[in-house]
Amino acid sequence: MPTFSWKLPQDTTTKTQTAYTIVVASKPELLPNNPDVWNSGKVASSQSVFVKYEGKPLKSRQNVFGKFNIGMKTITRQIGVK
Repeated sequence: MPTFSWKLPQDTTTKTQTAYTIVVASKPELLPNNPDVWNSGKVASSQSVFVKYEGKPLKSRQNVFGKFNIGMKTITRQIGVK
């Protein structure tokens, strides 16, 4: 089962993380409003390491796109599943 980990950007004005939202989609244009793979919803947590993926089953080498909202900072990255 995949997990997610992230670091807050160095230039952030937020000193601590208070919540996160993760959305995952099969195509970048489905982010953030229509994620077809997973939407964590807003999670009140400071956890930023080994956050468990709880979406639809993924296939080996399937490419998906994720959007991470952490506090007021948004980071978007392509995710390759191995």
